[in-house]
This record gives sequence, structure tokens and C-alpha cells, in this order.
Amino acid sequence: MNSLLVQFGLLSLVATIGFAWAKGAAADRAGATAVAVSWIATVATMALAPEPSHATILLIFDVVLATALLGIAIGYSSLWLGVAMLIQAALLALHAQHFGEAPVTGRTFVIICNAASFAQLFAIVAATTASWLRRARLNRQTLVPDMMSPA
Repeated sequence: MNSLLVQFGLLSLVATIGFAWAKGAAADRAGATAVAVSWIATVATMALAPEPSHATILLIFDVVLATALLGIAIGYSSLWLGVAMLIQAALLALHAQHFGEAPVTGRTFVIICNAASFAQLFAIVAATTASWLRRARLNRQTLVPDMMSPA
């Protein structure tokens, strides 16, 4: 595994979590935390488990993360976290394909997984940005009185 890619992934994950926790709503923080816990738990488990069980480990953590993101998206009615959940479902399908007749392997597998993971982080950043801008707009509306209303 390319250490530069791993470092970039971890930096992106930390930046996304920091942004979500600093500027996001409760749904954004929950989604970012779920992704972070899943990424860290997956890497730690795969480091400890033998190579033949890695496909099963990925599949299990995909199911858990997709379920967590689905619950968060529904509970908070968050469109962007729904997108993150759909991306996770695509990763779940990709990892499930390892148990089929023609699994995707090698560089293609790594590229698809990394692209989907970064797309998922982008969805969380977009959710956080949308929440942040919505709160800023509401704050501006409450600070500036309506000039058309009678005093």
C-alpha cells in the first residue's frame, strides 16, 4: 500500500472530522464520527487478522457503516448523509463482489475504493458546509430586522 496515499487519506479523514465537529450540525458530527470509527476499526482489525479474512472484515464493516449512516440520514433528514450512505452501499457491493465469480482486484479495486472513500468524505464536508451556511443565514435574518415590517 502506498504510504503517501495512506497519509493523504488519514489527513483528509482528520480534516473532515475536525471541520464537521467545528462547524457542522449534530448529524454532520455523527456521520463524520461513524466514518472515522469505521475506518480506524477496519484498519486495526485488518492489521491483526490474517490475509484470507480481509474480504470478510471489509464486508462486515461496510454493513455496519452503511447501517449507521442510514440511521443518521433518516434520523436527521440529511440529504448529504444519505448520499454518503449510498456511496457506502456501493463500496459494500464492491466488497461483496469478492465472494462472486469475477471479483475486482488489484489497482482497479484500490482506485475504486479510494475514490468512493474520498467521495464519502466530500459528502460529509458538503453536509457540514450546508449546515453551516444555513445557520449563518438564519443568524443574519435574526440580527437584521425586516425593513418592511411596521415598527
